[in-house]
Amino acid sequence: MTRHLLPVLLLAACQNDFQVSEFKSEIEVTPQVSDVGIVALGSTTTLSLLLLHMSGSEVDINGVDVMNVDGSWFSFSGDLPTVPKDDSATIELEYTPEELGYHWAEVTVYSDSKDSEITVLVRGASAQAYASVYPPLVDFGPVATSSIGAAEVYLANQGEVSLSITGVDFDSGLFEVTTALPLLVAGGEQATVELSYTAANELAIMGTAHLNVDAADLLLDTVDLRANDCENGDATLYDQDGDGFAVCGTDCDDGDASVHPGASEVYDEVDQDCDGIVDEGTEGYDDDGDGYTELDGDCNDGDALVSPGAAEDYSNGIDDDCDGGVDSNFADNDGDGYAVEGGDCDDNDATVHPGAPEIVDSADNDCDGIIDEGTSAYDDDGDGYSETDSDCDDSDASTYPGAAEVADWADNDCDGDVDEGTSYADDDGDGYTETGGDCDDADASVSPGAYDTVGDGIDNDCDGVIE
Repeated sequence: MTRHLLPVLLLAACQNDFQVSEFKSEIEVTPQVSDVGIVALGSTTTLSLLLLHMSGSEVDINGVDVMNVDGSWFSFSGDLPTVPKDDSATIELEYTPEELGYHWAEVTVYSDSKDSEITVLVRGASAQAYASVYPPLVDFGPVATSSIGAAEVYLANQGEVSLSITGVDFDSGLFEVTTALPLLVAGGEQATVELSYTAANELAIMGTAHLNVDAADLLLDTVDLRANDCENGDATLYDQDGDGFAVCGTDCDDGDASVHPGASEVYDEVDQDCDGIVDEGTEGYDDDGDGYTELDGDCNDGDALVSPGAAEDYSNGIDDDCDGGVDSNFADNDGDGYAVEGGDCDDNDATVHPGAPEIVDSADNDCDGIIDEGTSAYDDDGDGYSETDSDCDDSDASTYPGAAEVADWADNDCDGDVDEGTSYADDDGDGYTETGGDCDDADASVSPGAYDTVGDGIDNDCDGVIE
């Protein structure tokens, strides 16, 4: 029996000394100090306070009191949250400074937790925002129908407040912003905003763009936009090859300066003069419409009755079929397609006939009366020397072996040295030319860089004074 009674007696004794206390939930508000940094005057910045559940059951937030020390720039207007058990919640505050300077406030959170009032500090500063947008005019240049042109504008943040570009307003739906927004621009930094233009047609268009930032008091200039405006646009955009003709309706290839209205047509399957006809007036064009060009062997491309496919009329004194024979069947001894009567100046050599390529062989291969023209053995500039004769520039009659060397940065006498013996050459090898101030270019001890020797009767340093 005693063994059974003793626990009961001890329990009774303990109950007399035991007191039951109420256990309350607990939360923490963090951070203790929140600093939003520098904010543009008149703009609104949001900051968050984190409510952390520490122990117990969920906690209801009963109120949030914001006591501004100066002004009323910090505020709370949101819903009062509940902090779930073993979880967290947030309180969103707003900071909207209307005066320049440093501001702070005490924020007290009321709840049914163990600490029913928890106070933390929030602070911030306001400054005037300064920024500019450039260039004032953006020209997209020529943009073909249904094509997209690209251009850029820049925002320079010249103040200490970070700015966010929140959007771009256009007065035409054909213009768009392609940069991902919002875009943060720190103080002293610059940001690039990419724009695009989708052409509905190729008519000239004018528009505007305005960048929006998160600083309420900052007014930015509007940017003018332009596209397909040849008359008023940037000439470098509309005449990219610099041939004096704009791409809008006139220049049919603005990437080739040899192609424009009035250009000389050459045989290359390109419409050089932009008239819609390719290679007209060249040897590759059938000018008389008989189905043959000069390259096809038409010996008179101005007469549709004369061509390699025409029938020979033996009574008109014309080579109608372009076989080299006039009104009779003349012999072509070397089989090159030309008889003597057809202009073959050597009917025993098949490499010699009208139109044959000229080669270096001292023969008139193309029967034009000139020997070796266009080859290295021909004196193209008429100075008496060909490239074979060591003429180093056969397009300049003043340049050939033995020519007088002149100060022109060219090797006039083709000896491999440039301007030797002239005022441009350093004849004595002292590092100075006559043009460079050497007053005796035959004496290496005399130059602007030499030291003057007293009493030698020589102006060693070329300063005009004899020491």
